Amino acid sequence: PAQVSLLGIHFIWTLDSEDAIFRSKTEKAVFNATNRKNMARLNDMIAMNLQPDTDLRAHGAWTRKKLETLITVDVHQRDVFDELAKRKLRDVRDFEWTKQVRFYWRADDEMARIAIADVEFNYCNEYLGVKER
Repeated sequence: PAQVSLLGIHFIWTLDSEDAIFRSKTEKAVFNATNRKNMARLNDMIAMNLQPDTDLRAHGAWTRKKLETLITVDVHQRDVFDELAKRKLRDVRDFEWTKQVRFYWRADDEMARIAIADVEFNYCNEYLGVKER
């Protein structure tokens, strides 16, 4: 389902980006490595989306629209990460990071959490699914 896929992409992006920010204090190439990882994921989705309609319909009628939505979100996240790298961000408390919508899995209470700025709240299945953007 698109909802789960979108949530997963948000989790992965937040985790990878935050890890890169932490590690950037000691590893100069970490932003480039993380960017390559992000681009590989994006290119994989683009390659899937370039398949013929008949191939994609085998996975469901909305498969192309789901992929387009995932690609749109991932492109935005790529652009945000590029900007963080250009600014040489080194601290997850920096406003340039905290102003981004971040998705976390909190294992202690088995809850997805959404954070922006200094506010964090439970994810309550708000619709993130397939729609025109």
